[in-house]
Amino acid sequence: MMSSRSVGRLFGLWRKRRRHRRVVKTYFEQRGEGIGYNGNGIITDRLKEQKVENNKLKIDILKKEFPECFDRDGNFNLEKFQWIISPETKVFKDSYGLNWLGKSYARALAQGEARKMLREDVEHNSKEENRDSENLYIKGDNLEVLKHLDSGYREKIKMIYIDPPYNTKSGEFVYNDNRDFSAKELNKLVRSNIIDEEEKERILKWEGNSSSHSAWLTFMFPRLYLARKLLTEDGVIFISIDDNELAQLKLMCDEIFGEENFIANIAVVNNLKGRSDDEYIATAHENLLIYRKSTSYSTYGIPMPEDYIKEYDLEDCNGKYRLQGLRKRGSNSKREDRPKMFYPIYYNQETKKIYLDENEGSIKIYPKLSDGSDGCWRWGKATAVERIDELEAKYINKRNEFDIYQKDYLIQNGEQRIVKAKSFWLDKSFSSDAGTKSVRELFGTKVFSSPKAVDFISYCLSQGIKDEDIILDFFSGSATTSHAVNKLNLEDGGNRKWIMVQLEEELSQKSEAYKFCEKEKLPKNITSIGIERIKRANKQMLDEEETKNQEDFDRIELEKKLGFKIFGIDNKIKELDEMIEFTDEITLPEHISLTNNDRLDLVHTYKLQDGNFLNTEIETVKLSWEKTVVGGDGSGTYIYEGYRVGEILYLIDSISSSKVQSKIIEKIDNDPEFEINKIVIYGFTNTIGKYRVELEENIKNYNNKKGANIEVEVRY
Repeated sequence: MMSSRSVGRLFGLWRKRRRHRRVVKTYFEQRGEGIGYNGNGIITDRLKEQKVENNKLKIDILKKEFPECFDRDGNFNLEKFQWIISPETKVFKDSYGLNWLGKSYARALAQGEARKMLREDVEHNSKEENRDSENLYIKGDNLEVLKHLDSGYREKIKMIYIDPPYNTKSGEFVYNDNRDFSAKELNKLVRSNIIDEEEKERILKWEGNSSSHSAWLTFMFPRLYLARKLLTEDGVIFISIDDNELAQLKLMCDEIFGEENFIANIAVVNNLKGRSDDEYIATAHENLLIYRKSTSYSTYGIPMPEDYIKEYDLEDCNGKYRLQGLRKRGSNSKREDRPKMFYPIYYNQETKKIYLDENEGSIKIYPKLSDGSDGCWRWGKATAVERIDELEAKYINKRNEFDIYQKDYLIQNGEQRIVKAKSFWLDKSFSSDAGTKSVRELFGTKVFSSPKAVDFISYCLSQGIKDEDIILDFFSGSATTSHAVNKLNLEDGGNRKWIMVQLEEELSQKSEAYKFCEKEKLPKNITSIGIERIKRANKQMLDEEETKNQEDFDRIELEKKLGFKIFGIDNKIKELDEMIEFTDEITLPEHISLTNNDRLDLVHTYKLQDGNFLNTEIETVKLSWEKTVVGGDGSGTYIYEGYRVGEILYLIDSISSSKVQSKIIEKIDNDPEFEINKIVIYGFTNTIGKYRVELEENIKNYNNKKGANIEVEVRY
């Protein structure tokens, strides 16, 4: 038997399956075992299946939209493609873009698979307030986490906000991500013409705190590339950045998201006094780049400011309103610009009524420019007829004539009007001081340097997400984003979900955060601060809510609303090639021993791969039968536990009896609620072929007999 401490070695093999596929396959072939069965008589090898070509998704899109551009062998006819799109699109060969030493390496990082397993914080997640929560806090390198999220959350995230480490002149860019391409692996990239020798040597010299533009861009590219895949088609990303990398980041985002999807670069004043240590100009702002995923995105706008609301100083039976001139102003405002928008509107001064057709006793009112020439209305005549109740005539003393105005109501469709955000954000509550004050109130000391302000994040949220949407922050730091989302949900009763991702960076022993963690007996890293901030902010908000609404306050239910689950990347797993020399004579253990947590970690990781959310419920499936105990006191009950997520059954423990497959088939036949279309077997606990082959054959026979299509897959 192998202890659970050795599980990491086997997880490591899962991690290295691309490199060692041939060796593992040879091992199973020597044992005379099939690798897997897909239910249609086709043997499948999970190791091969997971070697997906980098551009497969894009090729699939082309095949779907332009099937006529592919021949029977799958070759793409570029000339035909250009001919198809040429009437609408100009094809060009020369372009302006961003290149740096390390770009090919960055692309390789973006295309690699997740290399480690997810690990659940069982104690925290089993608490009543967290058990059913859809909010997630994930500890670990965000590149690894993004790769895990890619299957389960692809095109599911409505909004992303990130505040990545800035690449300052003082070399403060530090993010100890595990860019674990060894010299041997880099040589492989060279041989594959992915990178050249010069790039390889430069990469090997990079350190985690390199402050060069190339190092920073190489760090950011794969993360943004993966982030885009997670966004919904109408999704949006907000990125805070200073001036040092703004130009480079803008070009990179143009490449990843598309130039046409750039929305704005907002100047956010976060230091009203300006930085006195700047040499020439006291910088008072930072930048906020906003990109949409596609043209499907539309902003939700921002709540109307108080000074705007004051303009709505008139009122009728439909509510408060202000008057806006119906005449078109600015460009294209002349009669010849929009001739159909030039027509008379009739007004009866005695009855105060407006007509679109000539009416006895009424005067004609035409759209006139300030110089007396003919202009045009903003509405066509059909719209004016439909919305005539919104029109009002007003006498203009200066011009000695009447003009037509539209009643612009404050409340429309039951909701107060919103406005577009401006490109310059100035509000004291957005400042770094406001963010620092908020965190200090929670901890009683300064545990975080320049955290983002809650109101600033809330302002972003109002433009990007609505009820039930998911927001992701994969540089979550002090967890301001989760604080802002929870606050917004409490205020309007919404059910927005958040995912926070943060590297477990060690804290400086001189910092207040380190002293706080030491006092509270918490791990001395930044994730302890983030998690504790969420808990303390939740308590603070609930206490305030209880004070305001004592009669209707239900603390238990609201605690569930603000709850969250914690997961992490298992950093204890070592590289397999540090422990095992791979040769054709490799021998693998017959059995391994897994703890219950090990089993659940595997299922959590697998269910994400199969397109489920991380919080999707795992159902334990117990298969039991009576068996004779050899040399014992007669018979006893044997229980084999599998795990079901949706329509997938995961068999993690060793299948050591023919009864397992017979009980599975029996359950499928007799339990109408037990519907499955795939059985996933953990390969390392099932290296003995007899019972696994029996399962594959039995499922194959069941499919043929019942007309079912249950797939069997071996996974590592």
